[in-house]
Amino acid sequence: MVLEAAADPSRRETWPTVGLLKQNMAVFGLASGRHIDHLIGRLRSLGLIELRPAEQDKRVRLLSAGEKLRAHDRDWLVAHFTPLAALYPQYDYRPIMRRDPEFQKLLRRASIPFVPLGARMLTRMPEMLLFFNHAAGAMVIAALLQAALKDPDYLAVPYTDVGDRFGVSRTHVRQLLVAAEEAGFVKLHARGGRRVEILPRLLDGHRNWVAGGMYSHDICYLAATRAAQRPAAGSAATRPALESAGASG
Repeated sequence: MVLEAAADPSRRETWPTVGLLKQNMAVFGLASGRHIDHLIGRLRSLGLIELRPAEQDKRVRLLSAGEKLRAHDRDWLVAHFTPLAALYPQYDYRPIMRRDPEFQKLLRRASIPFVPLGARMLTRMPEMLLFFNHAAGAMVIAALLQAALKDPDYLAVPYTDVGDRFGVSRTHVRQLLVAAEEAGFVKLHARGGRRVEILPRLLDGHRNWVAGGMYSHDICYLAATRAAQRPAAGSAATRPALESAGASG
């Protein structure tokens, strides 16, 4: 979505090719080229993206988001901006909350300069990086945290059904959690480690990740409103964290 929104037809190096996608993903150090090819194939089979010849050069195939993916992305943005809208009612997030497709393009285009910042933030959060480096890892940790947070004492929760929910084997989930235990992020209990206790370091790491994500979303939003030359209501107010991000990012 970001690469396609930022593409300039007159600049070949910006065209959203598979190669450019791999190049940008390499900044995060999360997925191999082969893994990305697999993901692209999966997304194509679901009708979320397509590969089409470039109008300027039919030999080049470009990735293109279908309307199904665009609609999903608008829902994704609403989910991630809802906390910001609740915390900062003095700022106007209505273009996101009403799922404005034109603003969606502006936001995704405005996000491209902040990709390196996002990558640096991730590398400084080893608790989350461990999970993101494994297939379905982000979904596994989200599911476990959701289950654990339902209990005020953060007691050990079962994980045997997590793999089934996200299409990965129980062995894969267990290997991931064993690695997390060795790193001091969780503690496995019961026979065969079938229950997992979320340790304070992982809870704190996840909170920092959520906070960093909200910070990044708001930076991109401010950049998009400025690009549109129609600042959201209240954006003229002092926002020190956002103002300094561009300079220090």
